[in-house]
Amino acid sequence: MISIPPKGLQNALIFYFTCIIIVTSGFFAIVTISRENLTNYEEAVQESYFLGRLLVDPARILLTTGSKDSIQRIWESRTGDLLQIKATVYDEGWWPKWGDTPRNPSDGFPTKEELRTVSFRPGVANQSSREIFFAVASQGVLLGAVAVGVPMIGATLKRDSVTTIVFSMIFNILMGIALAMFIAQIILRPLNDLLEGLETVKRGDLGQKISVAAGGELQVVGEMFNLMTASLGEKTREALERTRVLDEKVQELWEIYGLTKEMGFSLHLHQILKRFLEKAQTLSFSSYAQILLFNPGANRFEVQAETPVLPLITIEEYEKNLQACLKNIETTEGFTRNHTLLFLPLVSGRVVKGVLFLAKQGSQQYSEGIRRFLETIAPLGGSLIENAQLYQHVVGMKDYIRNVLESVDSGVATVDVNGMLVSTNSSFRKILGLAGEVIEPRSFRDVLMDSCDPAFVEKISTLLNGNSPANLIQQGLGQLSLNHPGRDSVILQIRVHPLRAGENIIGKVLILDDLTSLKQIERRMLESEKWAVLGRLAASVAHEIRNPLVSIRSLAEVLGEDLSGEQLQHIRVVIGEVDRLNKVVEQLLNLARPEATNLRRANLIDILEEILLLIRHEAHRHKVDLQRVWFLNPVYVKIDTEKMKQAFLNVMLNAIQSMDQGGTLTVRVREATEHDIFQKPVQKNEVVVVEFEDEGHGITPEDLARVFEPFFTTKTHGTGLGLAITKKVIDLHDGQIVLDSKLGQGTKVTMAIPSLERNG
Repeated sequence: MISIPPKGLQNALIFYFTCIIIVTSGFFAIVTISRENLTNYEEAVQESYFLGRLLVDPARILLTTGSKDSIQRIWESRTGDLLQIKATVYDEGWWPKWGDTPRNPSDGFPTKEELRTVSFRPGVANQSSREIFFAVASQGVLLGAVAVGVPMIGATLKRDSVTTIVFSMIFNILMGIALAMFIAQIILRPLNDLLEGLETVKRGDLGQKISVAAGGELQVVGEMFNLMTASLGEKTREALERTRVLDEKVQELWEIYGLTKEMGFSLHLHQILKRFLEKAQTLSFSSYAQILLFNPGANRFEVQAETPVLPLITIEEYEKNLQACLKNIETTEGFTRNHTLLFLPLVSGRVVKGVLFLAKQGSQQYSEGIRRFLETIAPLGGSLIENAQLYQHVVGMKDYIRNVLESVDSGVATVDVNGMLVSTNSSFRKILGLAGEVIEPRSFRDVLMDSCDPAFVEKISTLLNGNSPANLIQQGLGQLSLNHPGRDSVILQIRVHPLRAGENIIGKVLILDDLTSLKQIERRMLESEKWAVLGRLAASVAHEIRNPLVSIRSLAEVLGEDLSGEQLQHIRVVIGEVDRLNKVVEQLLNLARPEATNLRRANLIDILEEILLLIRHEAHRHKVDLQRVWFLNPVYVKIDTEKMKQAFLNVMLNAIQSMDQGGTLTVRVREATEHDIFQKPVQKNEVVVVEFEDEGHGITPEDLARVFEPFFTTKTHGTGLGLAITKKVIDLHDGQIVLDSKLGQGTKVTMAIPSLERNG
């Protein structure tokens, strides 16, 4: 809080002198302004009187002729203070004819007698200080008057006068303050010298000498204080030097920490080189920078990171300093005509991992502090480069191994000693139907339970856990069947090997091979061999049986001519059985004989309509309704029409004969869907699907597995060759046939016939 008067002696003297000067200057300013106001008022009255006289003649012209040109020209020619004057022209009835807004004096307008001379009236509030009226007459007749309003006294105060008065007042106050300060300085100078010296020392300027102009005790005190501050300053300078050295060391450590922190989050070699180069260039105040790494292929150091612009130096100068740096494994500084070069080896251990090249314009060498700092961070750069190169090598080898595993058809997985699934390749996931790659280690059993049937999981878990590390290498080949919901079973060959890390076993390697295709090939080979044997057998049987059958039938017919009654019926039974046996032999020959297909373009709907027409009497006899479900438009396929008719007829007759109590046989023609289950996957536009669905007694699971075997039949008088011939026909057309049956619910036969688009 400020006290009045001030407590300080010097401030008190200045305060009193300033107050006196301010009061005196204010008094003189008031007197001066009053005089200025009177002078300005007098000038305003004179200027108004002059303007009124000047407007009388133009006003006469206005009132007599109505022309405003003269008075308007005079009015617009005003300048200076005349612009503040208001004027109005009235007619004899005091109606305004021209000029400013009429001003009504408080005493009213002058009479005609008063207008014989110039008449004065008090001013109008906020508009004029006085109103002057000038008579306008012509040939002794009063036409009107000109009223001129003298400006207000405050408005007439000239700005230059006010500025002069204010400036004079401020000048007087400032001169008074300066005089007060001068007098205070003279009075208090010796004491102030001592106080200012003490204050300077207090602020930390220990080199300040206290000088007291006056003699006596104050001078002795000043000299003693000077000796004390000189001793203290010397000690302070020594402490500051030690602090500066420590600050430089701390700054170097902080820069090293920052560099390590920035590059510690990345193992990408290019990013590390770029950040290291930027930091080294910035901290060394260099204009150009490079980092060179050793290229084993070229057996030399090559540039891996650099600034956009490099110094214009010769290759000889560059190579000479570079080779000197590599040879001595130490910092090498060189000079050219316009540049200073610095080469630092980036070492890890005693191996040079790279070289840092810095350059700047001029021939001034790098300071000792910069060189010491660069030599400090150089081993750090070498270690970072080595770590990044090792990381890239490990990543490259990891990618290489992953590519190798992804390129093999066998499924490969690794399991640790705790039974956790660590890694899998795409073939392993595809074989087992896993949704995606295992992101983190999970229990091998839990992973398999998500997509595999429990029986398979139990078997493979037993296979993994039931082998000790000692006999894992001797593990033989095992085959397991894997059943996926809605898919055919898959036969897998499983091999288990120990996963070794030196002498230690850290887990197991599981290898899966899909043998399903191989087993199918084996089955086809067996079937081919079976059909070949059957063909040879059929040829022999046909030769050995058909001739005796012809003889038996001929003799039976001859005997039948001489017999009658019951014996004739026996002969007819013999002839029927001979015919049936001959038909079996014929079907056997057709089944075993290699055949070629006579493919031609045909409408599948027309073929099915023809077959339905043939079997309608048989269906009516068994009380079976025939239902058609297919496209309205023709469905064209490329098939052997006669053989395909035989295949369709065999299936339809079996369906009708299975419905002893009647029912419905539904024949469908449709496109393939994703829900269709065939031995080989099919696309929508590759096949036409034909379905025959009945409501018969169905087929047992044991019989369903054998329905396509020759001579297998559940009918009393069946030959067991109908479905075998049907499958052969479908196979000849490169199609597929599937039976789905439930006992007591009926049977559905689904055929996939290649479409004309695929055949054509």
